[in-house]
Amino acid sequence: MSSVDGGVDDDRSGVPEYGWKVDFDHQFPDPRTPNYIPRIKQILQLLPLIIRYLFYMLLCFLKGQKPIMDFLFPIKSKHMYGVPLGGIGGGTIGRGFKGEFCRYQIVPGMYEYETVQANQFIINIQNSKNITVYNNVLSCLKCNNKTLYNWKWDFPSNQCKYTGLYPRSWTEYLIPEFNIKLICKQISPIIPHNYKDSCIPGGVFIWTVENNSNEQYSVSLTFTFASGNGISAYNTDQASCEPFNLNEDGIEVAGSLIHNYFKEMKCTYVIGGLIKEGAAFSQLNFDPKSNGMTISKSLNLFGELRDMQLGHSILYMRKEEVASAVCLKQCLLPNTSVTYEFGLFIDMPKIKFPKSNTEYFSITSRNNAPISNYGGGFRCKSEYPWCIVE
Repeated sequence: MSSVDGGVDDDRSGVPEYGWKVDFDHQFPDPRTPNYIPRIKQILQLLPLIIRYLFYMLLCFLKGQKPIMDFLFPIKSKHMYGVPLGGIGGGTIGRGFKGEFCRYQIVPGMYEYETVQANQFIINIQNSKNITVYNNVLSCLKCNNKTLYNWKWDFPSNQCKYTGLYPRSWTEYLIPEFNIKLICKQISPIIPHNYKDSCIPGGVFIWTVENNSNEQYSVSLTFTFASGNGISAYNTDQASCEPFNLNEDGIEVAGSLIHNYFKEMKCTYVIGGLIKEGAAFSQLNFDPKSNGMTISKSLNLFGELRDMQLGHSILYMRKEEVASAVCLKQCLLPNTSVTYEFGLFIDMPKIKFPKSNTEYFSITSRNNAPISNYGGGFRCKSEYPWCIVE
């Protein structure tokens, strides 16, 4: 059931009492539709505007462009959206409350209401003998049986809870057969009196994994992300992946740069993980249109990402559509907890607006990677709004 409660949890790594709370199996009882048929009198009054709009729609059709506001074929609500990922004015990627990556706002002025199946978090649990005893995608999204069908897509929706409190959200996953609990804290850089950091296009995911059992486990969390935004017509060139590794002031971040183009504008997705002491990092590129065997087989056999195809580059990839996965693996002793930190950022240094105006924004210098390390700074600053809530 959906609810809003009062009070704030003093443990800032935990789930607050404030917020919009809903279970993954929640069904919204009140359907909404944007369709509205005006009265004849209203149509007559709006007739000049209607003619102008139809002429505008015809021009968009002839130019192969999407209208900024489509009143002929409006988007219907999908009853799925949660707190989006991203700052103010720099582009966002929407998140569904069931874990989906959806509603891309990357091309200026346009929203794409697509869900990319390859963008997921995957958990893999090994016992003390390094044998995989559990593997699943941390989402209730159903597999379309066309792509990535070798991944396991059956996480029970009644074992997941979501709390949204903009600009952050918390998702709880329970695995009772191993007495393990996961909490994913999503943070976007909305910081009072700090517009520079608040416009960063991206955010971080802080995972807390609790082992409440008397057994020792090795838990791997894998973050997968694909090029594109679900609209193939926007991809105007081949996409590619390349690795990066940064080590500044004792903080090591590694991951993948996913280069692609939207409407001839270069865009790089930066995904990465914070490598802490005792954590093993691995990464692997894969085809998002494949069956996903390279990822699932590697995790099941080794609990981390390894190349299962001889002669195939695991670090560099170039195709029409590409995807990359980064994995962090840590050992959990009985009745302990550990944290995993991942980041997702968007870099578009040259942006073309519909009126051909051009603006520049870049904090990534030449190789895009420093933006992932930059996320650690606003993660600390973003705790400031709690004093306002409290």
